[in-house]
Formats: sequence, structure tokens, C-alpha cells
Amino acid sequence: MNAFAQFENEAAHYIELRSVEIDDNLRSRTMTKKVEFDSIKVRSICYPNKIRNKIKFKESGNKIIADFYLEAHEIILIRTFDKSKKFNSTKEAAFYFEEGKLINQIFLITNPAAFQGDIIQQPLDKTLGFNENLTSEYLIQLSKNIYDKIIE
Repeated sequence: MNAFAQFENEAAHYIELRSVEIDDNLRSRTMTKKVEFDSIKVRSICYPNKIRNKIKFKESGNKIIADFYLEAHEIILIRTFDKSKKFNSTKEAAFYFEEGKLINQIFLITNPAAFQGDIIQQPLDKTLGFNENLTSEYLIQLSKNIYDKIIE
């Protein structure tokens, strides 16, 4: 995905490389845990340095995936995936952390075949059928809440 992209933030680039290494060396899961809070259900699959979370919002029925990449039990990367309800398209958000502080964020959207060569009007979330409420701030806070619930 990032083979031809260039990171301006060297620390984020290192974290991206580290996440690939973590994915390449996944061992068997250490734990599976289900948590619920507010109107959110989460099923977490824990590995030594990664936690995959399948998140379902009870009221809307929306589902997203959030992967947490860890180093020394601290989140270094949160990667979320939101599938479009209208098209074969996915919105990916990546949040890079260093010493607990957000240092970079990247958003990627796969372009559905229906829009090849077309100019897509703003707002993209509404046009492509993504959940408009999943802002950066919300996704980061949600991820931190989930992580806190998992490690309880």
C-alpha cells in the first residue's frame, strides 16, 4: 500500500515498517475478549503486539475494524477500516503515536469502480457511503477506550 508513497514524518515511517513486521510475525492469539460500553459491542483478538477489534455500533448497525499495533504495551499505530454501505470501497485511517502522542495521521479511500476517472464531490464520506461521524478525534478516543477495557 505504501510502496510508492513517501512519508514526510520519519517516525511515522518507522512505525509503518514496524507494523508490517508485526503482521509478518503474528503468532497464535493470546486472548479473545468481548467488551460492551455505551451502544458499542467489541470483539477483540489479541496477539503479542497487535489487537484486532471488530466493532459494531448497536443503534446504527455500522461495523468497523480497528487494529492496534503495540510496542512495550503502548499503542504505536491505530489503523481503522470502514466499509462503504453503497460501493465496494473502504476508508482506512492510520494514526501514528510516539510516546503516547499523535505524530501523524493518514486517510486512504479505495476508489470504487463506479467512479473511475470521475471527480468525486465533497463530502467524500457521504458520497461514498461512509459513516460521517467517524472523525479522527472520535476514532482515537474510541480506540483508547477499547484498549483500556481490554487491558482491565
